[in-house]
Amino acid sequence: MKKVAIIGIGITPFKAQYLDKTYFELAYDATKLALEDANNNGAEITHKDLQSTVYGIYNELFERQFMPDIFCNSYIGMNNKPGTRIATGGATGGYTVRMAFAEVASGLSDLCLCIGVEKCNDCYDEQTGTTTPEVLNAIAYSTDMTYEKMV
Repeated sequence: MKKVAIIGIGITPFKAQYLDKTYFELAYDATKLALEDANNNGAEITHKDLQSTVYGIYNELFERQFMPDIFCNSYIGMNNKPGTRIATGGATGGYTVRMAFAEVASGLSDLCLCIGVEKCNDCYDEQTGTTTPEVLNAIAYSTDMTYEKMV
């Protein structure tokens, strides 16, 4: 197994809502910050050097977009490169890092972008400007309906 290292990180500022940016714009910002951090630490890479991406996107309803990883992949310039989406509920972040590790350790990629994207609190009623049951419904859809549904 190959040795694996995280060579750069990029974190967008935390805000309760990002009404001025889409989830793929936030992904772009985080990617740019991660590449800048890697280059500040001695690497000389651009997004063109990245060979694959692993996306941690928990719930499509938060983004209001089916298959949001595909739009991120295009927006951050990873067209024609493999991308894998991880969606494992509350464990999405951990499994995303695990998959990116496996991508490099296995030799599938030498440079893999690992990115998490979510806009949960942007599920709101635009007319009233308040949150709605939409967020709770999106989370509820992640439950085991066979087991947890009342009979």
